Amino acid sequence: MLKVATLIALSREPKLEITVSDLEVALALLDKTEVNLHKVFQSIGRNELNVIAQKVMGWVESFPEMDYKKSDGTIGKTRFIELKKLKGLMYREAPGRECDEILSHLIATDKIFAYQTTLPGTSVSKSYIGLKV
Repeated sequence: MLKVATLIALSREPKLEITVSDLEVALALLDKTEVNLHKVFQSIGRNELNVIAQKVMGWVESFPEMDYKKSDGTIGKTRFIELKKLKGLMYREAPGRECDEILSHLIATDKIFAYQTTLPGTSVSKSYIGLKV
């Protein structure tokens, strides 16, 4: 934090003096950046499918929130993407089994969950992938 505050102070004027205001701005900047810092290092590693898994998470996160009925009967709210649409997005980079492996891994690590529902007044069933919160 001190290094960030120093840079903020120096950007204001070329004097080696840090004010309380500089420290507050530095703390606010760090608080804001640390929220998504884990995403920077998530894709690092040997597994080439991990990069695609991060894209999947981004796609799910970009869809709107929807209400859904949880297994305990209560109503929850999270972001959903239709499974068919998600597999279409993934196909270019992870066809067939790779797609299933990525989704299985994300489900097993509690990042996403599978959700199936029947459309009201029909027998049509839809499968979705939801973001675990």
